[in-house]
Amino acid sequence: RIVGAPMSQPTIKDVSRLAGVSIGTVSNVVNGHPNISPSTREKVEDAIGKLGYTPNRAAKSLPRGQTGLLGYRMPDLSKLTSAMDLFLHRIVERAGAFGFEVLLFTPKSGQSELDAYSDVLKRGGVDAFILAGIEYDDARVGFLERAGVPFAAFGRMDPTEKSVAVDVDGAAGTRAAVDHLVANGRRRIAFLGWPAGSLTGDERYSGWREGLTNAALEITDSSIIRTEDSYETGAQVAAQLVDEGFDSVVCVSDMFALGVMAGLNKIGKRPGDDFAVVGFDDISAAAVVNPGLSSLHQPMAEVGETLVTQLVQVLGGKPVEHSQILIAPRLIKRGSSMVIDHR
Repeated sequence: RIVGAPMSQPTIKDVSRLAGVSIGTVSNVVNGHPNISPSTREKVEDAIGKLGYTPNRAAKSLPRGQTGLLGYRMPDLSKLTSAMDLFLHRIVERAGAFGFEVLLFTPKSGQSELDAYSDVLKRGGVDAFILAGIEYDDARVGFLERAGVPFAAFGRMDPTEKSVAVDVDGAAGTRAAVDHLVANGRRRIAFLGWPAGSLTGDERYSGWREGLTNAALEITDSSIIRTEDSYETGAQVAAQLVDEGFDSVVCVSDMFALGVMAGLNKIGKRPGDDFAVVGFDDISAAAVVNPGLSSLHQPMAEVGETLVTQLVQVLGGKPVEHSQILIAPRLIKRGSSMVIDHR
């Protein structure tokens, strides 16, 4: 601690460390859970006294037996993005407003994904989980349903009484991208996406396809490129798209789109003027390249807040209005999809 700086309020994590027990156990003691041994209760209460910890008033109002904890499996380092950072910040912030804390965890070395979730439940438990990265036939969904543990999922799934799901409407996003390109005079619009089988990628592909169908534009095999996501791949396909007569492309990610822009520059074509490019995610680089990359901005803050709000309603025994909620992304229009006036 910096000398002279105000002391921070002790947290439930501080009590957990001092007492040598899990956060869930501390929460159970605070909330009067009956299944706590006298010796454990004494250790926790002693730590609370030494630290001067004051439990959150909202947390103390939780139904008897609830821990006040929501579990969240941190993404692997390779999947960490600014969007997911914002998502985590908002679920922690929103959970705190309801008197809950978020318990972060990752699988231990050699541990399977489901074993990690099982381990969290065995170590004192959480009231519910927040799942991210849901895919087709996700094993976590079946595991938690069999265990009778409520959860909220960021993604698409078949909802049940104890689960809710919130997702970014990728199809609506790519439809909006196509509508924007058509309005700007583009007629041969290609799609650059991930291989079939990705729930998120398939949704974005379906929106592009629907957009072209609505505009009565031709869809051919050559207008669809589905491959592994990389900047290098985007750069490589740029010349191919131009050679085959396309005037624009909707990309499933900004990484693809930035690669296409680099590839266009390499062959002397100006993004925006000669060939329009739209990405998806609106990463920070989209605003700083020249010209700026038009991209679909994901409403991660709203997704996180909605997930927690719906999940807390489930835990409180209140019915939720929608078990599957879709939130449309917002198209940020920049120079890569517009004819640039150089006068």
